[in-house]
Amino acid sequence: GKASAEAPQPTPEEKYNLALDIWLGKLAMCESTNNPKAVNPMDSDGKPAYGLYQYKLGTFLGLSKKYNVFPELTVDTVHKYAMDGDKAHHLTREVIRTNPKEADLWGCRFKATVGKPPALKDYLQ
Repeated sequence: GKASAEAPQPTPEEKYNLALDIWLGKLAMCESTNNPKAVNPMDSDGKPAYGLYQYKLGTFLGLSKKYNVFPELTVDTVHKYAMDGDKAHHLTREVIRTNPKEADLWGCRFKATVGKPPALKDYLQ
């Protein structure tokens, strides 16, 4: 038989994953100008914020435990993880994928350039 000229259509899950990655890219651009080594010594709450998504260390550790992303993480290693772009991206992706409402933790989420993250349920209908 002849191969179909039509490209296979992405699955709803693939469409969602693409939308999520686009949203995460907008969030990182707004929070740190996409710089995994960005440090804000005094964020709006007076505490420092670190990395691609400008995490407070307590928030990074708390979300990691809550969503079981880096079970090995401790108070001693959290700074290194927060400053690692791949690890920060992985945590943020897992958290938002599991519970898009957690996006409200980021000030940038309320900016028009970022907005609300996609929700998987909206793609699976």
